[in-house]
Amino acid sequence: MSRLFTAVTIMCLLTWGCSIVGSDEAAQGVERIDFARFTPDTTALRGEWEWRRTVCCFGDLGVSTPRSTGRTETVLFTDRDTVEVYRDETLERRATYGEYLEDAQWGVRADTFAISRAFLDGPESVYVRVD
Repeated sequence: MSRLFTAVTIMCLLTWGCSIVGSDEAAQGVERIDFARFTPDTTALRGEWEWRRTVCCFGDLGVSTPRSTGRTETVLFTDRDTVEVYRDETLERRATYGEYLEDAQWGVRADTFAISRAFLDGPESVYVRVD
């Protein structure tokens, strides 16, 4: 009888835990990015981009946002073919456009920049242009 109780308790906790994970408002209605609707135009990248969300991974479709993680990320594409990535206002990475975009699927559409470094069910990040 105690094994049955333990099994039922574990199932309830797992179900409850899954419902909490999916309760974030950003997670509702999340879809994968249709990169066919974005243009891979490096001239459209110039400027500053703020991270809005990352959808991850492998069928889970968990969503990370600045609000859910408590961190910020800004990507700055300069006129000098340099990309600077800032996390919580601290420079984390500096690279050329080519190095930053290497092996990534990416594109720009209006004031949105999307990038995925894993083509099949990998994390997809969305940034918006800073005015």
